Amino acid sequence: EELVLDYFPGENSLILRPCIIVGAHDESKRFDRWILSIMNNKTLDVPDDFEAKIQFVDVRALSDFALAALENNLRGTYNLIGPAKPITLINFIKLAKSILNPELELNFIDPKSAEFPMYIQDPNWKGLFETDGSKAYNSGFCDIQIKDTVRYVADFLTSTK
Repeated sequence: EELVLDYFPGENSLILRPCIIVGAHDESKRFDRWILSIMNNKTLDVPDDFEAKIQFVDVRALSDFALAALENNLRGTYNLIGPAKPITLINFIKLAKSILNPELELNFIDPKSAEFPMYIQDPNWKGLFETDGSKAYNSGFCDIQIKDTVRYVADFLTSTK
């Protein structure tokens, strides 16, 4: 960002700051691990932290906004954060479970006893998944509904087996 701003100072540049990007071909596998675990298990360990939020952006929403921003000569810095309505990790897991594997039993455990994708244990980093994306939303960014992202990723992961 500093290099971009050095060459294009002030509001003469476009900087997009996505949170965790999810979708087909996601090499990080953070989101994929939840989807695969929910699809393929009878029970699943999940953190018993009911307040922990998560944020992610569907790659399709990110690319749509990037193209529209370029076509419309949009300038400035934008946090591409989804979902638009904040969600906790537990509610995300429950939603994905209802779509992919309603019979799945959730086993709530102390998060200190295991590592979980997209879950931050360090209290100094808890605010990471509470970034404000309102500027992007006010400028035309539209995220994709969580249920549609869950189905999209699940379909992709199933088709690549």
